[in-house]
Amino acid sequence: MSDEDQASEAFESIRQLYAYEGNATWSRYNAMLTANSIIVATMGLFWNKSEPLMAVVLIAAGLIACVLWAQLTHIGFRMQQEYLTWAKEFEVHKAEAARIFTRAANVCHGSLGVTRCAGLIIGLFVIIYVCAAVLLLSSIFRFIAVSV
Repeated sequence: MSDEDQASEAFESIRQLYAYEGNATWSRYNAMLTANSIIVATMGLFWNKSEPLMAVVLIAAGLIACVLWAQLTHIGFRMQQEYLTWAKEFEVHKAEAARIFTRAANVCHGSLGVTRCAGLIIGLFVIIYVCAAVLLLSSIFRFIAVSV
């Protein structure tokens, strides 16, 4: 097998790993999005009930889930970036027009790429949980002040 064949085969393997990691990252992302949506909906069920402890548990679970979600997403995008770096090493000798894979992948990982958009969604859930915690604490303190 010639060096050119090995390089071509290695490039194809890297491209497939990049695609696989992208699919795995988005599958994990969607699972965490669904889990957080369920937590927020469940928080709404317990909000007006006389069980503030359950709301506290759900807020804590949601914040922990967001930390895990952000970490899993970061790792997935970082792995994709690593595969992209490896692919660029193989594409160095190709003509500019033949560098379609790395050029397209760079658009996704660009300045306002999917990484930042994904982070914004996670941040939105963190804001929801923090606001819920503040509202819950204020209602607890209001209840204590009224009963004293």
